[in-house]
Amino acid sequence: MRIELVDRPGGRKQHEGEIPLTGGLAMFLAFSFGALILVPQLFQYRSLFFAIGVLVIVGVLDDMHSLTVTKKLIAQVFAMVLMTSWGGIYVTQLGDLFGLGRIDLRDWAIPFTVICALGVINALNMSDGMDGLAGGISLLAFFWFGVAALVIGQSVSAQLIFLFACVLLGFLFFNMRHPWRERANVFMGDSGSMMLGLALTWFSVELTQGGHQHKLSPITAVWIIALPLMDMGSIVLRRMTGGRSPFSADQGHLHHILLLAGYTERQVVVILLCASLLLGGGGFVAWRL
Repeated sequence: MRIELVDRPGGRKQHEGEIPLTGGLAMFLAFSFGALILVPQLFQYRSLFFAIGVLVIVGVLDDMHSLTVTKKLIAQVFAMVLMTSWGGIYVTQLGDLFGLGRIDLRDWAIPFTVICALGVINALNMSDGMDGLAGGISLLAFFWFGVAALVIGQSVSAQLIFLFACVLLGFLFFNMRHPWRERANVFMGDSGSMMLGLALTWFSVELTQGGHQHKLSPITAVWIIALPLMDMGSIVLRRMTGGRSPFSADQGHLHHILLLAGYTERQVVVILLCASLLLGGGGFVAWRL
């Protein structure tokens, strides 16, 4: 039986042939199976697995049937409710951003977290436009979050984060262009990009908030995922000032601009991954200093 979970060329899609959209589903299954075997004390993360499971299912349906933006947003908000209200993972304070003392969100904590999470999920989804780009950006973010988790003594979080990184490495071997692979053999699809966006949101909040004594600075988490956030912010601003919907499709993403500047697709991916590495590394080093 054919389930038509493939991406066909046409329109803005320039790849050759039908490419399976099973990467996100495969990563979710690999992460879940690996966590059950390798990571103890998973009970406190049950809402994480349920939340990313919801987004993976909705993402698969979207990859098969192209759901409306409204339906995807409803699913994302529902996943955020699982994360915040059930898992207790939400932003309570923003740190001392302006040198005037810590900024506490109080009653705005959960709404603020939901809005930020929607931004991260859709920013990563928007960056999934070239072989290896969204996966590479996510891998670098998981690396910095994993190192931060080790530094502040969050060992269980570090295990899950590095497990995500290992799963991504396996996916990128089949998705990123390298000397042994001229083009991607599998795409992560919306199921993968939404899952990774939620996971990055979860760990960025978990490491910067909570009752543990040592925390990652909230602004450092922003630096670690800065590249897709800046790309999304700029393109949404351009669309709205041009009188268009922020969800409309166009060729205005940063990777499209670099392509128009004359770089090859492989060069664009390398440039953007280096930028993401430097942004995350700069934020991490500044936090430690």
